[in-house]
Amino acid sequence: MIEGIAKHNGPLIVKNDTNQDKEIHEFIIECDNIYDLELEKFPTLEAQVASISDDIAYTIHDIDDGFRESILIIEELLELPLIGKIIKNTIDANKGLSNKYIINESLRQFYNIVIDNVVLQVEHNLKEYNIVNQYDVKDANILLVNFSLEYISYIKGIKLFLHRKLYQHDKVRRITNKLKYIIKNLFKAYYKEIKYLPLDWQGKLNSNIRKSIVICDFISGMTDRFAIQEHKRIYGNTVI
Repeated sequence: MIEGIAKHNGPLIVKNDTNQDKEIHEFIIECDNIYDLELEKFPTLEAQVASISDDIAYTIHDIDDGFRESILIIEELLELPLIGKIIKNTIDANKGLSNKYIINESLRQFYNIVIDNVVLQVEHNLKEYNIVNQYDVKDANILLVNFSLEYISYIKGIKLFLHRKLYQHDKVRRITNKLKYIIKNLFKAYYKEIKYLPLDWQGKLNSNIRKSIVICDFISGMTDRFAIQEHKRIYGNTVI
């Protein structure tokens, strides 16, 4: 499990790379010293599946959120690779239905199509690289769980669009900055007064270093809504 999390996006150390500039977190280095995470090798198939599943889920949720917040509009989405064609076909097959239905149905189809593409590509890769066990997976020179080259291009185009139209939108950036402010304040509050933490989390504290890790773990498990409520509970004011 630790190995999968550490190498969520692939190897952290590139073989024969004398210009290695990727900074590795000290906690991962500490875990590697204990468990030998083989940071220069690829993660297990399960970890690769988890990684690409997150990728697909985030992309779909971001499109959905952007549309619901009126930041993204159907006319713009129609210009996107793959998803644009799906939306057009959905509109043609469902004349007169709401845009909300069109987006929901299109995203459902998009999900099924990209999952099918990944499955087919994995089957191809396992045969192409003669993968028969977990050691072959780790020693492979590529991520075996991936989209086809064509779909990699599609997904890249969609992400570029989301970065330009959604992530850099003033409304999103304002909310992001407010949430960063909330998270910083929560960390300060918990670190200064552990009484603000739930009792079961207080019991996990035994040193300043451990204290920071426990607080980070607790905050990382929060939803946006809970973080906002927790900030209001501790500081008595509403930021968002």
